Amino acid sequence: MSSVNPLEYLGEHKEFLQRYNSGQLKVIFRYWEQVRWTRKAGTLAENVVRAEVNYWNNFEPGEVIKALEIHLNTPAYKMLRENYTRGILRNIKSAAPSSAGTQVKTSKNKFHNYQQRDYTKEELECAGKNTVNKYFESHGGLDEAEARAKKFLEDRNKRLESKAV
Repeated sequence: MSSVNPLEYLGEHKEFLQRYNSGQLKVIFRYWEQVRWTRKAGTLAENVVRAEVNYWNNFEPGEVIKALEIHLNTPAYKMLRENYTRGILRNIKSAAPSSAGTQVKTSKNKFHNYQQRDYTKEELECAGKNTVNKYFESHGGLDEAEARAKKFLEDRNKRLESKAV
């Protein structure tokens, strides 16, 4: 196992990249130029480069290039190693078929569908009051909540007074 510059290695072993066109190859070489600097010496083991390129064979060339471009163009990913690109690739692969042609299920709650913007100010205030009233009813009523708040304040004041003495 020897460390190599991935660009030179791929240049010598073009059989790994036969399925990519010249524009895609430019992206691949830019990607390896960036990834190699995630190591101190700027070189990678041959088997790392070979394993990654072989892993890419599980995906369509367009998906691979899209993942590489995301890795290249996102500043937060600049110093992340090649295994991070595997996650990007898996997400691209899983996102495409599941979302194609399906409609997003909408919630029956208008607030979760951003339809609250259609409410008038009075309707929003009424909805807020109803929510508060339901909360207090489920917690012993408004009088009970006021009594608990009053007791809490009295206890806190006693503790503060005892610390001051």
